[in-house]
Amino acid sequence: MLREVDPRRIHATILRLTQFGTRHTASSQTDPVRGIGAATAWVFAQMQAIAATSAGRMTVQQQTFTQPVASNIPCRPRSPT
Repeated sequence: MLREVDPRRIHATILRLTQFGTRHTASSQTDPVRGIGAATAWVFAQMQAIAATSAGRMTVQQQTFTQPVASNIPCRPRSPT
């Protein structure tokens, strides 16, 4: 199994996730380019592509949940210190 791990693909996945600008839970759920919604849609599409090669052994479902804003969840990510 380890021989099947592709470091370039891992790097490309991490790079792509950083391109959403933020994946903060309070970021946009609907923006198609930036935020948690766009990142979720991309991951979902990636998983669907993998499932399509599984001869029906894998299915993908997108679960939805919106985290209400709470006082212990900051609306803005903190600046690094």
